[in-house]
Amino acid sequence: MSNRTKTWPGRQAAAIWCARRSVEQRATVHRALEDVRASGMPKSQVELAAATGISVEAFRKHERTYLRDIKAELLTRVVQDEEACQAWIALYRCFATRIKAAREVRALQRRLVRLSIESLDRAGKPITYTAVDTLTGLGSQRVAAELRAWEVETGRRRSRASMWQPVTLATVLPLIDPALHHMPLTFLDDPRAHRPLSATSLRMICSLTPQGLRNTAFFCLTLAEVGHSSDWCFFGALAGFLPALGLADIDALDPDTFYPAFHDGQVLPDVSAPSRAHWLQVYFRLLRRQQSYFERLTPEQAHGLAPFRLQAVTSATFWHRSLLYKQVDEERRKRRKAATAAVHDKFYLFRDIAGRRVNQLVRLRQAFRDACDRARRHPDTSFPVAFAYTEEVVTPTGSARTVTHRFRLWDGHTLRRLHAPVAPKQYYAAREAVAMTGYDCGADTLFVSYEGASAGCETVEQAGFWFADLVRSGGLNYDPDPAFLAAHGYAVAGAIFPPARPDWPRSVGRWLKRVAADLGLLFLPVDTLMAAGLIGHAGLQIMTKTGARVGEVLQIRLTREHLTRAELPGGKEVIAFRAIPKGRGAEEPFYIDDRCLKALHAWFAFLREHEGRAAPVPPFHALRRKCEPAPYLFQFGGRHFEPSDINACMRILLHGVGVSTAQGETVRLSAHLLRHGFATEMRQLEVPLDVIALLLKQRDVEVTRYYAQPTPAQLIDVQERIFLDRLDLTRTHLRAPAAIRRQLEDARGGVGALVPVVGGTCTVANMCPAKFACLGCAGNAPDPAKRAQVEEFKRIYGDMVQLASGQGLRADERKAREVVAGCEDMLAEMALIEAVERNGEQAAEVQYAQADQHSDNRGGRR
Repeated sequence: MSNRTKTWPGRQAAAIWCARRSVEQRATVHRALEDVRASGMPKSQVELAAATGISVEAFRKHERTYLRDIKAELLTRVVQDEEACQAWIALYRCFATRIKAAREVRALQRRLVRLSIESLDRAGKPITYTAVDTLTGLGSQRVAAELRAWEVETGRRRSRASMWQPVTLATVLPLIDPALHHMPLTFLDDPRAHRPLSATSLRMICSLTPQGLRNTAFFCLTLAEVGHSSDWCFFGALAGFLPALGLADIDALDPDTFYPAFHDGQVLPDVSAPSRAHWLQVYFRLLRRQQSYFERLTPEQAHGLAPFRLQAVTSATFWHRSLLYKQVDEERRKRRKAATAAVHDKFYLFRDIAGRRVNQLVRLRQAFRDACDRARRHPDTSFPVAFAYTEEVVTPTGSARTVTHRFRLWDGHTLRRLHAPVAPKQYYAAREAVAMTGYDCGADTLFVSYEGASAGCETVEQAGFWFADLVRSGGLNYDPDPAFLAAHGYAVAGAIFPPARPDWPRSVGRWLKRVAADLGLLFLPVDTLMAAGLIGHAGLQIMTKTGARVGEVLQIRLTREHLTRAELPGGKEVIAFRAIPKGRGAEEPFYIDDRCLKALHAWFAFLREHEGRAAPVPPFHALRRKCEPAPYLFQFGGRHFEPSDINACMRILLHGVGVSTAQGETVRLSAHLLRHGFATEMRQLEVPLDVIALLLKQRDVEVTRYYAQPTPAQLIDVQERIFLDRLDLTRTHLRAPAAIRRQLEDARGGVGALVPVVGGTCTVANMCPAKFACLGCAGNAPDPAKRAQVEEFKRIYGDMVQLASGQGLRADERKAREVVAGCEDMLAEMALIEAVERNGEQAAEVQYAQADQHSDNRGGRR
């Protein structure tokens, strides 16, 4: 008998023993995993192997079948209620570390995100990125991608979590002395009869460290009820003054010593004179409110609240005799009027440049979309794709030139491949899973880089886009170049930060910034520029033609009753939007023309393209007391725009248009400055102050008088007319027809409406501001179709100039010359309108070319 035959029974027994041992180990492993599942506490393989007495290798081998069943159960289990959802999430977390390398991990993670979203929705909680990331713990890229997919599939939008931790009254009260918890005659005593503290005031009170200052701030802000921002800013500044003075709390501050010395600049000399004047004005205003509040209290109530009052100076003579605030206010008014003069002189130029630049952005977006569609239709496209288009550009001087713009179209794969060799070491090591798709921006996401432009012999800088340096400096990003902002007169980064950024997520923007810096490229955020241009154009059109406040423009809602066409008696049709003016409680109409409506519709079309139907959103903080959530026109991403957003878009659209005062100071364009310019324009047209007040929706005519103060240029013009009138009066002082005609014009000026007039259409409601002097009136919107009317009037009044000149009628000659000048201005404006319309009708004819040798050397993908 051979040795093999002799050992066979032993080998068979060993195999049987090994099989039994494997079955026992498998059973032991499965029991251990069942215990883990029952406890809901995940454990590592090393811990379980040690507890069962099985080697780690054997434990890993025997748990595979169990984990396979767990994955199948997680993928197929039906989840219909919150209890089943929490059970699914608990089971996933028990074995998440074991199945993270499985092929089904993406499907499991996707279901985890969806179940977390459903759980938040059932609980009535906002579906935010932070909330979903907290529940899942998957990391930013996976959560962001699944949230975007959920938005596309459901048509809903995730909520934007606030960057600030909410501070409520319940948060502040434990920090305040108990004696202040029930202040009489305030919202703490009767919430329905008094206004509560604002969220900003509560946050400021919570941030104060000295206990005495915190109690005083709470006391003064609660009794004030008005909620001026300057009130809580007063206490915020005082919190910074105390450490600089070496004081621990407000109790150590001697008011009779500090406030007069602060007024004279003897203490805290680094504080500017305007800041000192404003701060002291708020101080005395708070004292007056405090005194009025104590007069309404009983003696017992006043005694209990006396320790928390803001300490008053014994004598306020220094403030009553002070000229500090008056000097500061006069200086501020001079600067405002100088800026108004600079802006007022360029009203028509602003609208013309804005219209042409929006047309240019439309052609750029059309060319970019055509290039993207062409690349997607051909899957074998080799990136980068070079393309160009030529357009005719009208310069501010009225001349036209032909410019050719050159671009390259990129995808994320090609950019990553080109960037990897020049990127810092380990830049892509931790991001390898997402770097190949451009930071999870999607396989279909394409980018366009601007390669320059040419216009005859001009250089790239002279012929290129007006926004090229703005993009290159990072002005549209989250971290713009401070030197660029200072050079162009932008005080803060938010001054040119667009409110709508639909091109790519923030993480992709950071990646593109790195790629652009390392490869020397200039990527254009086409849709972001388009959004800023449309918003800025709409704002300029409305504010230069109506003088409306920016808060009133932001109230435009997409409803029939708030933005509509109305028919006046006689069949005349007008366009109006309704809004609640400042200090009013009811809506009033604001009349606009067709060009304003077209600008509004252009932004609405862009909004509808990106977000579908405009959903109701809460108004921005300053409007929440008088406006309800509604489908506002100026919104994006579920957020209602703020005044700073409109100002930023107007500055972006007019970037590079130099506006400076006569002293050479750069003027920062704003909606409020345009309102001042509108009032100045109306006053120049000899519109009565009470009528201007009606147009501006102002109750105080004195405020209107300040708005409509003449500019230095207007004063010079008036002085020239005075000299001319004196010369005329010495010759024709007995002539009465002119006075009679002036009286007739005054009588006729008492009526009027929006009607067709010579050369265009009147856009001023209720009363004719120019006394029917329509030619050259700023309220006359020129219509190129009526050019023949203006030319006929120009010919007639030209003959009148010669007739009056021949007879020595200087006053009549001057009047006729004014009409002729008005005709020439209208004809020039008609030419500009026709040029803009021709410019807007241009279509971007895109020309494609194969990648040149330079791009081939930089790499590509086929």
